Amino acid sequence: MTATGFGEVARTGQARRSASERTLADAPRPALDWPLFLATVAVVAFGVVMVFSAGRGPADRADFGIRQSLFATVGLLALLVVSSIDYRRLLRWWPAVLAGSVVSLIAVLSPLGTEVRGTRGWFRVGVFAIQPAEFAKLALICGLAVALHTNLPGADGGTRDRPGRPATAGPVAAFGWSVLILGVASLLVLAEGESGTVLIYCAIALGMLATAGIPARFLALLVGSHRTQLR
Repeated sequence: MTATGFGEVARTGQARRSASERTLADAPRPALDWPLFLATVAVVAFGVVMVFSAGRGPADRADFGIRQSLFATVGLLALLVVSSIDYRRLLRWWPAVLAGSVVSLIAVLSPLGTEVRGTRGWFRVGVFAIQPAEFAKLALICGLAVALHTNLPGADGGTRDRPGRPATAGPVAAFGWSVLILGVASLLVLAEGESGTVLIYCAIALGMLATAGIPARFLALLVGSHRTQLR
């Protein structure tokens, strides 16, 4: 290809990115889903009440209950902040989110991590314990959403031909990228000794792939591969 040809490709790519950014900026911001938010608050409140009633004695219940209330408050505040961000902007941020999650899952296997009940999957920060595998659930959802959005026609609400869509896009490509993302996260968490979290990862992936219209034979293959991993 000549220099002129390369220049034309570069200009076309830049034009597509600019058009995509303008579309994102002009699109209406999704409103807060109040029924979902109130249902979340109700479930969190129920959990706090259960923790208050689960201690061995009054002092024990108060200690765990107050701590859980603090976590619930921080979580709900974070929910409000994140819900104010247009989720479509994650198309720009997802590589950093996914890379940060993978780095944290690797780092927790090093001497920086702490073993708790046979699972080396925690960071100790003062009185707090942070489990990267939990944050990896959010990164997994972001990564799968982008893989499905990019490779499946109609996955974004019916648009059949998006500018910049890969020539190899289709169910096979969408499934392949999804399995790659899921497999990396699952193998790292299995190395920590946390097989239960891997089952949750698989359930998340199955739900998203099924909703996106991935053929059932691919979903069966995914289930079979994870059963093999967990043996």
